Formats: sequence, structure tokens, C-alpha cells
Amino acid sequence: PSQWLAAPHDIVLANCFPELPEAKLFHSYAGFFDTLQKALPIIAARGRVGLRQLRPGVWAGLRTHISEDAVLEGPCWLGAGVHIEKQAHIGPNAILEDSSWVGAGAEVRDSLITPETHLGVATSLNRSLALGNTLVDWQTNSAAKIADAFLLCSLRAAPLRGRLDRMAYRVANFIVPERRFIPAKSFTLDVTPLQ
Repeated sequence: PSQWLAAPHDIVLANCFPELPEAKLFHSYAGFFDTLQKALPIIAARGRVGLRQLRPGVWAGLRTHISEDAVLEGPCWLGAGVHIEKQAHIGPNAILEDSSWVGAGAEVRDSLITPETHLGVATSLNRSLALGNTLVDWQTNSAAKIADAFLLCSLRAAPLRGRLDRMAYRVANFIVPERRFIPAKSFTLDVTPLQ
């Protein structure tokens, strides 16, 4: 109120949850992950739509599919539309955001998987942030791009790229029927004259 500057100089630094003003989100990856862990019970207490507690310390959102033989060790948070395959081990301290997918036999401990990210079969994710095909070690602040989509990938980009490739291929063959278009491995199309 009286301490606020008048617009347009009224800047608010949004680097923490209101309930956790001492826990800063963006000072380090470790601080970010720690703050998220502290915030989970607060978010759960707010009554997010469709959120249910499966057992103490294990929360799941709407349309979450969990294999019967998957192990969930609290605290862990599963967003809406999360899919966990057989014999996966989730937790402790695991956050799987909306529409993420964990393959059979994979393990997630002390880690965050962002929305629409796939962790491959028998892959271990420990003390890391998985963002599409980017892997960040929150202890060392090191990052790597994972080239093998069987290990880690974005669920959003690859299927869309494939659909666009197929659509462009069909359109190109319809528009120019005297040439044969062959989709390349990248997003571009190669044109080859008919023999």
C-alpha cells in the first residue's frame, strides 16, 4: 500500500511462493527444486481441482495412469495426465508434471520431469530436472542435451514434427504429381524426379 511506487514504477519481484517468502525460486537449480518440494504440501492444501492423495505424501492429478506394479514413494507429485509404466519407481522427492510419461522400469528420485516429457524405459533420473530433451543436474548446475529420444525427449515436438512431415509429403505429391517427394529425416523434404 503506502510503500508501493506509483505505476509504471510498481515492480513486483515474483521469485517465491507467497507462503514461502524465504525460499527463493530462481537463485539456483538446487534452490528451485528445494522450494518446489516445500511448496507441494501447500499446493495440495489449496485443493487443486482433481488432485487426490493416494497415500500419505503421494498426490496424483486427473487422468493419471499408474501401472499396478509401479512403486510410488512419497513425497511425490503426479500432475494431470501422467503415465507411469510397469515396474517404474517414483520417489522419494519426485515431481512429474502434467502429461509426462515414465517408461517401464525407469526410476525418478529427487527429480522433476516437466510437462510433456518422456523418460525412457529402464532410465534412471536422479537429482535432475528433465525438460524435454534437456537434462539439468540441480546439484552441479550442469546441463546436457540428450540426443537419444529413447532416453529422454519432449512428447510435444517429435510427434508434431512427424505429422507435419507426413502432411507436407501428401500435399507436395498432390500439388506436383509428376515428381516423387521423399520425406527427409529432418523437417525439410527432398525432391527426386521420377525415373
